[in-house]
Amino acid sequence: MIKLWKLCALFLLLTLGGTLVPPVDAAPAGPDDPAEVAAFMDSVIPAQLESYNIPGAAVVVVKDGRILFAKGYGMANLRQHQPVVADETLFHIGSVTKLFTWTAVMQLAEQGKLDLHTDVNAYLGDFQIPATFTTPITMDNLLTHTPGFEDRLGHLYRLTPHDGLPLDRYVVTKLPRRVYPPGTIIAYSNYGAALAGYIVQRVSGMPYEQYIETHLFAPLDMRHSVIREPFPPALAQHEAMGYWQAPWGLVARREYFPNAPFVGLSATVTDIGHFMIAQLQDGRYGDSVILQPQTVREMQQQHFTEDPRLVGVTYGFVEWQRNGQRVLWHGGSTSLFQSLLMILPERNVGMFVAYNKKSAPEAGKVLRDAFLDHYYPVHLTPPRPMAGYRNRAPRFAGVYRESRWSTTVADKLVYAFKRTHRVTANPDGTIQLIGQTYVEVAPDEFHEVDGQGKLIFHEDASGTPTLAAYDTDPHRVLLRLQWYEDPSLYMWLLAFCWLVFGSTWFVELRLAPRHLWYLDDARFLPRWLSFLAMVYPVIMAPLSMTALSRAVPDLTFLAPFIVMIFLLALGLALAFALLMWHRRYGTLWERLYYTLVVYAALIYLWWLSYWNLLGAWRF
Repeated sequence: MIKLWKLCALFLLLTLGGTLVPPVDAAPAGPDDPAEVAAFMDSVIPAQLESYNIPGAAVVVVKDGRILFAKGYGMANLRQHQPVVADETLFHIGSVTKLFTWTAVMQLAEQGKLDLHTDVNAYLGDFQIPATFTTPITMDNLLTHTPGFEDRLGHLYRLTPHDGLPLDRYVVTKLPRRVYPPGTIIAYSNYGAALAGYIVQRVSGMPYEQYIETHLFAPLDMRHSVIREPFPPALAQHEAMGYWQAPWGLVARREYFPNAPFVGLSATVTDIGHFMIAQLQDGRYGDSVILQPQTVREMQQQHFTEDPRLVGVTYGFVEWQRNGQRVLWHGGSTSLFQSLLMILPERNVGMFVAYNKKSAPEAGKVLRDAFLDHYYPVHLTPPRPMAGYRNRAPRFAGVYRESRWSTTVADKLVYAFKRTHRVTANPDGTIQLIGQTYVEVAPDEFHEVDGQGKLIFHEDASGTPTLAAYDTDPHRVLLRLQWYEDPSLYMWLLAFCWLVFGSTWFVELRLAPRHLWYLDDARFLPRWLSFLAMVYPVIMAPLSMTALSRAVPDLTFLAPFIVMIFLLALGLALAFALLMWHRRYGTLWERLYYTLVVYAALIYLWWLSYWNLLGAWRF
């Protein structure tokens, strides 16, 4: 009778088109035995270190208010042969730091010192966020990454502990442009987290770092954590060295983080385990209480989603539905480190892992997925396409860019390569996006063919898809580009300009009559103009980098002179091109070629301006 009931339940789930079917023989149990967890981690993490060429990693698993398992793998420092020790080795945890900033905000809100729905300008005092839109930015917007700021790469990491700006100067001088009305588009914002940390500083009356140490590190017994630069000597000796992959092998480097609220925390995995325990135990760790139970519930409930059919974000965490479980997670990534924290509130389980080298695919996400598949397994059934899906697929094809974008600084060109994605329609009626294949199951709703992912499109009044949102990372949405916004078009334009510039070294021109000896040198103007255009990035790139470190003099004041020289050469070439046509100097072919070079230089000038590269490159 029992087997018959199970078979009927399985038949019902399949008939209703569900994509997840729990195994009929065993309910998900989750991690429980430390020895079994050790066996699982020992089978996954060492393989990751070898496959991705990562020197070291550490992981911690918590359950029911205690650390169930913690272990270090590989090396924290290859040169010194220093192994990773779970409760001693400090890893830079990157953006997982934001969870501590958001927790500090919730503490102050709990005490009535902050209102999450009040204009943040009420807490700033010495400067104000411009009223670009009628709707003000609130703490709710900062905590859900919906303030509408453009994104910038600058001032995340530095070369020495003395580089960068203090928090109070950073939020004023690096205020990004507002590009979306608050609460409408989710666009991950480091500046938003810095602003939140600055407000914590102002409202609490103590420096941000001191607040975190006093109100989070101390009650959570996080004795091997630091949010200051440079590290205290007692902790510095246990710091993991970061590594990046050079063509000739691994290169060891140190990173420095001038803006603590969004990326500045370094800790052992066991210390982060204490934080996860508090999040899973209604704000309690041992005898200490960092948040009241109702505040924890508010922090962990959904506060924004781009579409009700999708998961969204809480106050700090990213929601995820996988294998029938509600997962709250947050990743951390610097130029040298990666980490990932996840908790399953309904299961009272959490996991945190850190690596001292970045990898692709991200090792933390690979471990997260393996953890869920191992401890909460499900059987997948293929999604059932809607009627007419084959004919509809091509309408979604196109180029999309992430909402996390730069509009005013040189980062825009970097994002053109990193944050634009192409949706392609396959002959079988499926679509492809970022390596995943989806099929339409309902109007504008797509399910992953071989997985559990969802992809939702929004349309404008004419029925044209304009926005795509997916559950892989609710921190970003994809905005469809017009044909003239496609970055590949601009790369072709750049290739055309450089091809023309290069040709000038192989073409000899005779343009002016012999008696106009003073114009005879004008035939070399295209060559010199092309030379200036081609060396412009070679000069401007290192020149702009001098602004990032105090170890070298800031030479960006020279940038306007370089631009002026290029503009002067272009002006002279343009003037002579007009004179050539007016006086009919040279042959028709020579006049056309000369004009083509000037035309390419004008396109190149506009290209530089479009990508915010005309002048010192600001990051």
